[in-house]
Amino acid sequence: MMATCLALVMLAVAFAYVAEPQETDAVDVGDTTVIGSLEYLVVDASKRYTDSSLGSHTRIFVMGVNGNTAIAANAFSGCTKITDVHLDDRIRTIGREAFADTPSLSYIYANSVTTVQTDAFRDSGLDSCWFSGSLTTLAEGAFRDTYDLKRFQIEETSVTSLGPQVFAGSGLEILDLRNMRSIDPDAFTGSELTLQVVRTGQEATVDGVDRIYFDGDMDWYEAIRCIDGRVTVVVWYMKYFSVEDLDGNPVTIEYADPTGVEFHGMFTPEEGVDYILNQSNAVISFPDDIGLEETRVVLPEGTTSYELPDLTLGDMRLLHWTVDGAEVEGGTVDGDMLRTHSGHVDVVPVFSDVVLTLDHSGISGLSDTSGLDTRFTYTYRGTYPDPGDVTGYAFDGWMVGETRYSAGDPITDYTAHTAKSLWVPSVLYSVVYTDASGTEIGRSEHGYNQRVNIDTSVTTDGSVEQRFIGWSLDGTTVLSADHVFTMTEDVVVKPVFETRAQYKVTFLVDGETHFKIMGYDGREVALDAPVPETETAIFKSWKGGDGGTYMPGDTLVLTSDTTMTAEWRNRESVPITFLDGDDVVGSEFAVEGLPFTVELSLGNKDGMIFDGWTTPDGERIQVGGTVTVTTEITLTASYREPLTLTVTYVTDGEREVVDVVEGTEHTVLDAPEAPKGQKFTGWVNSDGSVREPGDTVTVSGSMELTARFEPLEEYTVTVVWPDGQTTEYTKTEGVPLVIPAPEDSVTQIFVGWEDTDGNVYGPGEGIDIDGPLELIPVYRDRIEVTFTYLDSDGSTVLGTEKGLEGVPHSIGLVPEPRDGSAFVCWRSEGVGYTIGSTVTSDTDRTFTAEWRPLDTYEIVFVDGSGETFTDLKTEGRPYTVERSCPDTDTRIFDHWTTDDGTVVMVGDVLTEDADARLTAVFHERGTFSLTFMDGETVLQSTEHLEGVEFTVEVEVPVSDGKVFVAWVDQNDRPYRNGDTLSLTSDLTLTAQWRAPDEFTVLYKDGDRTLFSETVREGEMTISHDDPVSEGRIFLGWMGPDGTVLHKGDSVTVTEDVVLTAQWRDALAFEVTFVVDGKTYGSMEVTEGTEARITIEDPIDPLRKFIHWTDGASEYRSGDTLSVTGDTVLTAVWADRVFHTVTYHDGSDVEAIKVENGSEHVVLDREDTSTHWFSGWAETDGGNVMHLPGTSIVPTGDMDLYAVWERIQTGGGGTGGGSTGGGSSGGGHTGGNDDDGPADPGTDGDDEPTEPSDPTEPTEPDDGDDGQNDGTAQPSDGDGTGSLNRAAMVAAVGVVALVTVILAVMLRRS
Repeated sequence: MMATCLALVMLAVAFAYVAEPQETDAVDVGDTTVIGSLEYLVVDASKRYTDSSLGSHTRIFVMGVNGNTAIAANAFSGCTKITDVHLDDRIRTIGREAFADTPSLSYIYANSVTTVQTDAFRDSGLDSCWFSGSLTTLAEGAFRDTYDLKRFQIEETSVTSLGPQVFAGSGLEILDLRNMRSIDPDAFTGSELTLQVVRTGQEATVDGVDRIYFDGDMDWYEAIRCIDGRVTVVVWYMKYFSVEDLDGNPVTIEYADPTGVEFHGMFTPEEGVDYILNQSNAVISFPDDIGLEETRVVLPEGTTSYELPDLTLGDMRLLHWTVDGAEVEGGTVDGDMLRTHSGHVDVVPVFSDVVLTLDHSGISGLSDTSGLDTRFTYTYRGTYPDPGDVTGYAFDGWMVGETRYSAGDPITDYTAHTAKSLWVPSVLYSVVYTDASGTEIGRSEHGYNQRVNIDTSVTTDGSVEQRFIGWSLDGTTVLSADHVFTMTEDVVVKPVFETRAQYKVTFLVDGETHFKIMGYDGREVALDAPVPETETAIFKSWKGGDGGTYMPGDTLVLTSDTTMTAEWRNRESVPITFLDGDDVVGSEFAVEGLPFTVELSLGNKDGMIFDGWTTPDGERIQVGGTVTVTTEITLTASYREPLTLTVTYVTDGEREVVDVVEGTEHTVLDAPEAPKGQKFTGWVNSDGSVREPGDTVTVSGSMELTARFEPLEEYTVTVVWPDGQTTEYTKTEGVPLVIPAPEDSVTQIFVGWEDTDGNVYGPGEGIDIDGPLELIPVYRDRIEVTFTYLDSDGSTVLGTEKGLEGVPHSIGLVPEPRDGSAFVCWRSEGVGYTIGSTVTSDTDRTFTAEWRPLDTYEIVFVDGSGETFTDLKTEGRPYTVERSCPDTDTRIFDHWTTDDGTVVMVGDVLTEDADARLTAVFHERGTFSLTFMDGETVLQSTEHLEGVEFTVEVEVPVSDGKVFVAWVDQNDRPYRNGDTLSLTSDLTLTAQWRAPDEFTVLYKDGDRTLFSETVREGEMTISHDDPVSEGRIFLGWMGPDGTVLHKGDSVTVTEDVVLTAQWRDALAFEVTFVVDGKTYGSMEVTEGTEARITIEDPIDPLRKFIHWTDGASEYRSGDTLSVTGDTVLTAVWADRVFHTVTYHDGSDVEAIKVENGSEHVVLDREDTSTHWFSGWAETDGGNVMHLPGTSIVPTGDMDLYAVWERIQTGGGGTGGGSTGGGSSGGGHTGGNDDDGPADPGTDGDDEPTEPSDPTEPTEPDDGDDGQNDGTAQPSDGDGTGSLNRAAMVAAVGVVALVTVILAVMLRRS
């Protein structure tokens, strides 16, 4: 029960996000409303919307307006931006294709929807949705091709049948189909469905899809889903369940706890395998470290319990078990405990104590341990203690055997054992060793009170003349090696030195002092004296005063003065052999140890360059180099690849580099061009030598040659003209002189220049004679030449023309035109000549006509979007521009323009033979008004974009006694509704009228006339009631155009009209009454009739029947209903709610359960001998609010308190005061006292009456025990109270009795 309540709470929290707006009725279509924390646009369910009409909104709240309960067909089809949809609770139907093709739609909340029509969500992006138990019908293809749909809790709805293509192509991988009675074979065609949850033996299943059988509670799990092949079962609290295949093999379940209340169990099924999901109820868990396995307990209704085991743990014995810290009585977990812990109880044992011995020997002697405990008592789940720190040391853990533990670690050894404490210094003191300068050279750190000796391995040298002799605290007194420091502070020790004696090393050569070195006693010196040399002998070694032999660089430890004497040997002749490959090419002798100059050289060979000699150790010696040898040596000729060298030619600063292979010959380049006025005189090398062009040189190294120039000489050349005049020209040495030719005359041609030796130089010929020269011009007469023109066949002469040799001639012959061809030119000697061009010839010339096909030229049209269209113009023929450009939504085509800006209108003619590009020019579309007028009255005025066609739609005016004919413009052109029109300027249309006619309207049923009326031309409203015919359903009146009309519809009458009644046979429909998913009863209702519900309302002792509902209306037995199809009415229940009425009468407390809304009769109490019972107050000590026997209807728990009044005696005392000897009456509430009744309202044993079970029928009191049985019954009236009062009256007198009775009657009245 607790789990169920918590589930409902969680569900309510989840619904908080999708709750209705606080004031749904206060919002209008077009407003925005906030649901949860998100803003939604309010839209009308009956209208059609687009992306444009929704603007920037992506979340919509769909509201039923004016009683509408359905979303229109295609209402949001194609809206690409909608992501989140929330339906008003008035919406019952989602129309055909209402949300088709909505790729961004992710979620819809449809709490009250009963029907989803065909293709409602086809091709949407829907991935999750909320439908409640109201949903009963999914039409064909309702969720077709919803590829993203992964979750659909169809088990939460009332859908029991799946038709064709309902989830075809969807992304659903699993579905709980336990409610299904029928499934169409194509319901899941093309979907991702791989698993179905069904009951054992269920007939309605999906063929070819693996199954998970689950026969447990219908609502045991909150959800089951499968994404990417992994199944997740979501359960409330009940963390544990099992899954097995049909062979009984268990499946491993992985658990997750994302919310602390909602548990996820996950597994991956194998394809082709069916599974069984087993529901488990409760689990008892033990701590992991006591060796007990988790226990599962099945709890049927009753008193099942689980006996917890007894156990020992090491030296510990079990005292008792606890749950939530409280002891489990009797060691038994009963059903109530398991249920109150939501099916999962964690039990923890409580054990006896064990002693842990604490050993602190590791710190004794270093610090005071008297304050440390040596024993520690612990039990199960105890932890190692923290003893705290001591002077100089910090606690660092416990060592138990070979295992180290920290304070607070769990003690897992449950037997008595010893733990040794571990410590680390909390303060470290240092012994610091310093050198002579006070610089630290060593350090050791020690804990408090530790005893430390001098570290003799630490020493220091001091300066070179000092010897270290020990350590001192004061720098003077040397400490002994066994000196001990007790560390309570840092200690610094200093080195102590003594001065070393100084000694000399003398080096002797031939008895003479060669070199001296000084050093200190015990210190090493390097024997670095210069090595002595002579021409005839070689130094061998130094002979020490101690007889030892020493080489230069050796070291010696000095202990006294000493000498070193040079030892020698004679130099020898050493042979040197020269090899070229394996051939000996020479030999020489060198003096041992003296430099030898290598002079032998070899030539290049085999394309390789001789590169000197190589010693055995690889040293390269060039010719002229030296080598020092001490033993016989062989020098081998070395060759190398020739280098790439350069010869650089420099001319006026410009450099030209030529690569030359080393050792090869190079031919000197030709002379460069000399600067103006100069001549080249050779290439000058860097060494001053001059090379001439064509010289050859062998290159052994890179070289640079520079061009040398010298000035040229100049000479005078004189031209003598026929008239005796002269012209002088200057000729430069070596440079030919070209004298400009004089112009030819009309009849003569210049031939050349003739010198005095008879040599003639033609026009343009260079004169290369270097020296003074005299020339005269020479001419000859021109000859006549003929120009002949042939056709393209090369033989037909089309004409001739005459000209003079050398005189330009203009071609003037124009050939006759030729069909399909264009004259190109006259071609002669490979050159084409057009008409009018000139040709100069010294001989007769022949010209041949050249033709070509006519050209075509591209006319490219570019529209407003940049798209092009190409047309062709034929050469020589005019081209008429006929193409225009379509207008756009905002612009109108004006004309075309060429690339140079020329305006071309549609209809213009292009004559130029050339390609053309015409670009469309638009102007912004204007807005013009269309005004409808009736006389001087403006009926309507609308604005329209220029040039955009629209349909004339205007309310036709009505005028008594006139019939509207048409709208006319200023040219009397008529327009009517439905005509199309586009504006290029403002337009006014005026109503045109005529007198109306009269016509007859007949209403007929077959051949029988039902009604007849005469109407005036114009609008007529059908006012007759629908005819009635038993067994038939009236469908309406069919007019002449086939339109079916109904009462209240309007029709336009322009002629006599016959309206014919349309009928169909009435149908019989079944009304099925369903209780908890099962058929409770049914009845048949004839279409078009009202039937009374004869099915009795169902009864359930635990629930209260509210009504029957079809999702839209509510009914109870005896109500009437009419239906338009087979109808399912589902029982709606409410949990029975009971309130407790608690009667307080002193210590007597009586509690009675009363169902909410039911009447309860207030209990009575018997008067006593001293008090009468007045009634019940609602507060302790309050006034009487309820009299016995009256009825109350509790709306919540009530507390009623008994009010008693003392009976007045001996003087007629009344209620509040006293006269004579009467005692004060006063109110008395609750318990007993000396004057009040003895515990009224109890049954005699001081126990309150047990309240009746609200789920059991109440038995009437049998009246034989003199007491109330706890039900709401009036007093039994058996007379016992009257006898008591009679006894009292006998004692006090008749008068007092009468007085009391009258007072009681007055008070109760």
